[in-house]
Amino acid sequence: MSHIIKRNLGSNKTNWPQRNYSIRDAVLTEKGKEQCRTLSSAFKYHEEIDIVFASPLRRTIQTASLSFGPVLARKEVPFVLLPALQEVSNIGCDVGIADTADDVHAFLPKLFAEGELDFDISKVDASAVTAGWNSKVSRSPGLTSACMLTNASQEDYWAYEKRAISKRASDLRNWLYQRPEAQVKLPLVSS
Repeated sequence: MSHIIKRNLGSNKTNWPQRNYSIRDAVLTEKGKEQCRTLSSAFKYHEEIDIVFASPLRRTIQTASLSFGPVLARKEVPFVLLPALQEVSNIGCDVGIADTADDVHAFLPKLFAEGELDFDISKVDASAVTAGWNSKVSRSPGLTSACMLTNASQEDYWAYEKRAISKRASDLRNWLYQRPEAQVKLPLVSS
């Protein structure tokens, strides 16, 4: 069973109706963090989740961390970042700032206030975050075939175009279907 949630209010949406979608890889607002705490309190299945996935976008990492702290506090539950879960658009707020796993681990401690998390943030597995995942640019006329979890450089795989998006979605669904976990948690974003 998959638990799919929409991430909460990001900093690109604080001045409704004048949203600022140019804020690159926007973080959660205080209201968004409060929404996460509310979800955490209301969610009844913390003990049943076997793995937590999120995209490498900062607000999805925050949403997963703050909403599912009790799940992630369990040492046996992995927290894995998958670029294939990222927002598909190429506007600033949907383009990640981290180019690699090292970049992710560099910004992680800055995403949370002291004592804000129920778990050790170093458990985050960012190994699938490789150069190019956040490019959203097509460099050639045809779409190359690629697996979302390889380190292979596939220029068009992350492009903001229908064929690339469809390919990534298909690869992700197939990969998730083959996972051994009984229950997974996926926070998704939408601008």
